[in-house]
Amino acid sequence: MAANWLFYSESLCIPSLANGCGERVDKQNISLIAEQKTVIDLQKELIEKKDEELKSVQTTVQTEMKSYSSALKKTCAAALTPKKICTAVKTIAEKDERSRNIVIYGISESDGEKLENKVSEVLGEINEKPSLRDCCRVGLKRADTSRPTKLSLERRGKQSLTSNRVHF
Repeated sequence: MAANWLFYSESLCIPSLANGCGERVDKQNISLIAEQKTVIDLQKELIEKKDEELKSVQTTVQTEMKSYSSALKKTCAAALTPKKICTAVKTIAEKDERSRNIVIYGISESDGEKLENKVSEVLGEINEKPSLRDCCRVGLKRADTSRPTKLSLERRGKQSLTSNRVHF
């Protein structure tokens, strides 16, 4: 009889337990599915917000790049006008031309002088033989002093020629 009672209690308890547990499991599954749907919806909403922020940042970057680009174009256009380029080239040419000039003080001056010969003689004394393009006296003529002599060289001379200070 004890065996029957055990069998009877198992056959009555287990099906009723299974029915009660099954309902609870179904309710929990439904609840879990609803919560997962809520999580998925919140994730979708978050992704949409992030996409909006990204588009906003992209728009800002594009706008700023366009304004920077236009400012740069205006600056470069103003900096490289043909007039400014021409002026810069002239300035460089003048500096190069002036770098070929040397002024010598103290060469005696006389009427009808052959200045090229006097300059060649002075340069020969310091062992220099540059090729001269031109030489002339600079300044107003006075009876009591000799005017400086300006030499224009074909090309820039040696450093020693310009660094030696010669007075005759």
